[in-house]
Amino acid sequence: MTIANTIKSAGARLTMGDDDVRALLKKDHDEFKDLLSGLVDGGQGRSRTDLLERLKKNLTAHSRAEEEVVYDAMIRLRAKQDVHVVAEEGYVEHGAVDDLLARISRLDAGTDLWLAHAKVVNVELKFTPYTGDAYLTDWPATLDAIAALQPQKLVPGRGASLQTPAEVKAGLDGTRAFVTAMFESVKRGAAAGLDLRTVYKDTYATLKPRFGHWVIFDHCLPFDVTRAYDEATQYKDPRIWTAQRDKEMWLALEG
Repeated sequence: MTIANTIKSAGARLTMGDDDVRALLKKDHDEFKDLLSGLVDGGQGRSRTDLLERLKKNLTAHSRAEEEVVYDAMIRLRAKQDVHVVAEEGYVEHGAVDDLLARISRLDAGTDLWLAHAKVVNVELKFTPYTGDAYLTDWPATLDAIAALQPQKLVPGRGASLQTPAEVKAGLDGTRAFVTAMFESVKRGAAAGLDLRTVYKDTYATLKPRFGHWVIFDHCLPFDVTRAYDEATQYKDPRIWTAQRDKEMWLALEG
């Protein structure tokens, strides 16, 4: 558990920068997708139980670490009420996953009910697309090109591997829906002459009811909207993210 292990020491808390924290959070998210895939598509009995215990241990440690380095900081350092609400929603989402993992731990791993719970965990941990370096105009057509290949399985950059044609279709459709809705909202705001902060607030309000339960929604969306605003206005090509630009973005959107 990358980030949980790293922040255990007081020294790490003092020396880690924001970019270090994000890198560790992403690494943990990438590890979860492999465990989730095995949980739903792996073997029976003991192997499922072992995978669940690994996922439960790692995800619980990760959630507590994320709360400490992300949500607590948002509540402690930012005075805006809407930012506090975002942080509190993060706690609620983590609590819902904790409850679901506790319920599945009490079931027999060889039963259909256990597998049903495992699939719900997999759905609940659906990952928000990160598009901070994307060509958003081209993305839907790229997804269409992938779909035209009729893949039987697919390994996304985040989230569990897609093991059936139905799962592949759902994954492509979900990504397309998110990217399209997000970019269309940003383009409307940019065309109306709205600034980035206003466009972000409007886009957040538009997407939250439909996609807000996806993992790291609140973390990815600022980067996604900022890149979309760039592409919709004056920057066709993605700009390099630096620690300074990152801080400036958060200040512009939520400061």
